[in-house]
Amino acid sequence: MTDWEFPTEIKDLYVDYVYYCENKSIELTPDQVTLFYRYMDDLMEEGSIFALKIMAFMHYGGSSLYPCDWELSRQCFHALYEITQGRGFGNELGKIYYYGYCNDSVPEYSAVVFFYNDNVKPEEWDETVEMLQAFCEDRSVFYEEVKTGFADVAIHDFTLNEVLRVDMQPYIQGLPAGMVMFKKGETPKAVRFGSFERMQIEIKRYFKMLSL
Repeated sequence: MTDWEFPTEIKDLYVDYVYYCENKSIELTPDQVTLFYRYMDDLMEEGSIFALKIMAFMHYGGSSLYPCDWELSRQCFHALYEITQGRGFGNELGKIYYYGYCNDSVPEYSAVVFFYNDNVKPEEWDETVEMLQAFCEDRSVFYEEVKTGFADVAIHDFTLNEVLRVDMQPYIQGLPAGMVMFKKGETPKAVRFGSFERMQIEIKRYFKMLSL
């Protein structure tokens, strides 16, 4: 049996070993590196999620085995999130967008803040907001839920790093409950609380998501 004929499981183990060595700064021989690239090519052709993860992290800032390629890393994390719905992959994707790694280091953010005034929470709030939060997370839109302190709202990314502080009071006058949407370079927009379907459409329109 030649090394080309090893099963996927063996290739996964070898690639994982090399990834461990990379993270621990353990020196590899030229032959080990060559075999790593060969197995990575094989696994990527096979559609391996494991290999896709290795590509995403190794191109994220670069490594001794792969150069920094933020766009490729973004594509890999996006594919991983679409396939697995793993929150960790969504976190990394959110960081790439926020820090502007694919946008000449100009920070980007998309965020939705759900609010209700006077601590009066609509009966349907829990279910609707839970669905909307999942909808936002799937599209790398940060979200918060607040009921007090509207003059100083902290918006966090998916790993709870503070992204933005905003005064929501100018946008929510007269609204008992709803959401305010924020995007870099856009005027914030407030929407009165309503059905999941209507608020979903509002989010898609504001953030210019292609499909309605």
